[in-house]
Amino acid sequence: MNGIAPGPVLLGDDIPDEARRRLLETIPLQHFGTPADVVRAIRFFLESDYVTGTTLVVDGGQLARNRTEAVRSTDYVS
Repeated sequence: MNGIAPGPVLLGDDIPDEARRRLLETIPLQHFGTPADVVRAIRFFLESDYVTGTTLVVDGGQLARNRTEAVRSTDYVS
């Protein structure tokens, strides 16, 4: 069993401009995903006979960026 974990995928212009701008600031690739991006990830799993137990994150780097910022914001005591 595999899974797809999509990030922000916008289907229209139903998000206010300010909210759109703030959300884009959290995505390292600086653009929203598309349904086609998610379909390509699904196609990858369908064509990969030897891949199992995997979750593919399709989020423009958003998760990786959040992890990096969490580490940077941690105070380390030496």
